[in-house]
Amino acid sequence: MTRSNPDKAKAVPPGNNTQKVGALLAAVNTAFAGGHSHQAMELAGQAVQQFPRAADTWILRGRLNFHRAHLLAARRDFEQACQLRPEDQQLIKELSMVLEQLDAYADLQELFGQAIERWPLDDDLLMARSRIATQLGDFETARADFLQVLTRQPDHVGALCSMVARGYGDEVGGLDGLETCLASHKAGSVEHYSLCYAQARLLEQDHRYAEAFEAYRRANSLQAAAGGMQITAKQRGARAVIDDLTADLIDRYSGRGHPSDRPVFIIGMPRSGTSLTEQILGAHPDIYAAGEQGFWPDVLRALFTGAPRQGGSMVAAIDSIGPQVWKQPGAEYLRRMAELNVESVRTTDKLPVNFALIPYIRLIFPNARIIHLRREPLATLASCIRTNFSVSMFAWSIEDWARYYGVYQALMDHWRPILGAQLLEIDYEELVRDLPTQARRLVAFLGLDWHEACLHPERSKRAVRTASVNQVRRSVYTGAIAKWRHYEAELEALRPLIAESRASLTPGRAFVNSV
Repeated sequence: MTRSNPDKAKAVPPGNNTQKVGALLAAVNTAFAGGHSHQAMELAGQAVQQFPRAADTWILRGRLNFHRAHLLAARRDFEQACQLRPEDQQLIKELSMVLEQLDAYADLQELFGQAIERWPLDDDLLMARSRIATQLGDFETARADFLQVLTRQPDHVGALCSMVARGYGDEVGGLDGLETCLASHKAGSVEHYSLCYAQARLLEQDHRYAEAFEAYRRANSLQAAAGGMQITAKQRGARAVIDDLTADLIDRYSGRGHPSDRPVFIIGMPRSGTSLTEQILGAHPDIYAAGEQGFWPDVLRALFTGAPRQGGSMVAAIDSIGPQVWKQPGAEYLRRMAELNVESVRTTDKLPVNFALIPYIRLIFPNARIIHLRREPLATLASCIRTNFSVSMFAWSIEDWARYYGVYQALMDHWRPILGAQLLEIDYEELVRDLPTQARRLVAFLGLDWHEACLHPERSKRAVRTASVNQVRRSVYTGAIAKWRHYEAELEALRPLIAESRASLTPGRAFVNSV
């Protein structure tokens, strides 16, 4: 790991400086809370210069840099703070977040190894290291850490659910042990619905599919009730976007964005094969797989907030800000990607739900390539329903998952003719049945020469942070294609909900919520 100057690594002595440091840091926080991020950064820089031995100055500037996605600068700040305050476990956790975003996994493993050596009984550190080991495909290290946590906390929900997810349910008491733990947690809590997902997985492994589906139904409903989004709001928002962003409008404002053709966006429903596709492409020496980048929702939120909309189109309102409005986000995106990799010809960004933002991405990067993964709707829904995403964005009841699928289909129906040759659509089923043909299609679409490594994505050493981490560590296989048929009767009842939601968003048709 990069180390800062050791001569600075001495804590600030008590005395009058403490009050001065506190006043300066308070000014930084006030500026940031008021939305004056540049002023906050200037003040944080002054604090570091004036009080270089005060860990709090480096911590605050590190947090500001992390918030701005200046990850290399944030890393330097947090590493300096760790030298000044080596016993601060929270600092280690903050530094680990930066290293993870930078894909600095060797340094991340070293950081956790040193921290656990210092605090061997800290279960949070063990759980963090096991998560990193899982992302790297080192399932045995992760398993050993989970078991060590469970020796001290037999009802540790995170460790229990992780063991079940990795296929080690028998080692933690199986269904009986899990149900005992489930009974001790309040219904509707995060711990409770997480255990419900694990219970469903064990029932499924025992081939008790009817019971498993009901357990999945309960888990999804509990998670949705605990803080999920309203599907009606999602449908209304999608219909407004479809009505607003017409092909004529996109054509009118096209050509004003950043000219780079480096970005590649992989989109689709969650659990549709996007992770596998990125793993295939990431095996190519000219492609850097950046994983799921959260850039676009943030940048577009800022554009929407700054746009002086007074009726008419949101795109027109954004455009009225000035001639650089479409180029600036592209330049910032490329800056962020350069912190991860500067050598690749193409960089993939695999956030499935970017399908909702495609017109804006197209305006910002008119030469970017977009890959859309399609999969049998009921197979996709079965996989979504069986996954604990742990985020409110995907906290739906089973019925609302079907309606959300209809929203996705309606949006893609609308975007497809707008994108034209900029879009490549790949069917998951064809990808796993005939990898050589489909992998060559993908590589050719990106304008690159073929490389045989793309036929062996399981050999990649890159970290995978998605729910597909188990699957992409195996050779490409067809076993998942028909797995949904264990629940075919229950899932077939969802097809009308998909169709109704999709139809409700048809342009020119009076909008009626499908719920």
